[in-house]
Order: sequence, then C-alpha cells, then structure tokens
Amino acid sequence: MKKTLRIMSVTLVLAVLISTLAGCESVEKKKAFMDYASSLQSDADKLNEIQTSMDTVNDAINKRDYTTLKANLQAKINPALVELNKSADARHASITDAELATIDAHYVGYTKHMSDGFALLLDGINTEDQAKLNKAMGEMQVAMTEISTYASGLKGYMDSYGIKDDGTMAEVQAMLSGN
Repeated sequence: MKKTLRIMSVTLVLAVLISTLAGCESVEKKKAFMDYASSLQSDADKLNEIQTSMDTVNDAINKRDYTTLKANLQAKINPALVELNKSADARHASITDAELATIDAHYVGYTKHMSDGFALLLDGINTEDQAKLNKAMGEMQVAMTEISTYASGLKGYMDSYGIKDDGTMAEVQAMLSGN
C-alpha cells in the first residue's frame, strides 16, 4: 500500500509541479492542463496525510499489533480515503476538457477502489472474514490498474500537446513497473 500511495503522490506532484509547459500546440489544452494540475493540490495534501498514517499501519503490521492497525484504519486512513474520493468526484464533475475528463475518470476509479478496498479490509479484519479480505485485495488490485492507466493517460496527453514535464513521469513509470 505504501508503494501505491507513493505512486499516487508522485503522479499528483508531477501534475502540480510541471515547470515547463512551453510548446503546447493549443492554448486551450495548456490552460486546461494547468487548471487540472492546480486542482490536484488538495489531493496531494490528503495523500501525504494518508502516507503518514500508512507508516503507522505498516509498523503495526510488522509488530502484529492489530489493535493499532484497526484504530488507524478506522480513524485515519478510511475517512481520508472517503474524503479523497469525494474530492475526486467533485473535481471530475467540473472538468470541461473531454480528454482530461476521460483520463481523470481513472483517477476517480483509483480513489473509489482504494476506499472500497480499505473499508473491506477493516471489515474483514473485524469479522475475521477471509472472503472480505480477499475482496479487499481485489479492489486494491483494480485500484493499481486504474492508477497505472491514469499515469499513462496523463503522459499521453502531455505528449500529444507538447506539454513538457520536469522528468517526474519517468519516475512514476519506474515506480509502476516496480523498479
């Protein structure tokens, strides 16, 4: 999960921190991308908050401290993921560029599947239900596919309109491939 959140954080930072947008064929596409990148800032902040909580969760897992694990899932991570999904849905509804909306739909899918996956994880732990735990893992795998498709879509959009990045896309692709 730490890798997933790190991938998402880097992807969001990429969108927010693109320093050189020179050479864009269309002023409208450049503006749409800049507006979109700016709109992701609050999500980047929320993902950093989730990442901090995940460090505690990973420590609890390593120590087999299920009380701390459940407490962090219930009080911090799951509410933050629900909030992240609501934010993604609201932003998605406001996107006017059809191509960016199509790409962003994968980001919304990522937030939805992560939120659902972590909710199932907590429920499965609380009820000791292996089927729920398995379903949680399935949701998280779908989330990973969505975030990979999202990152590829952003890269394609940037390439299509000559939007240059600061080298972060290569880092994102390396993280997605596990390198």
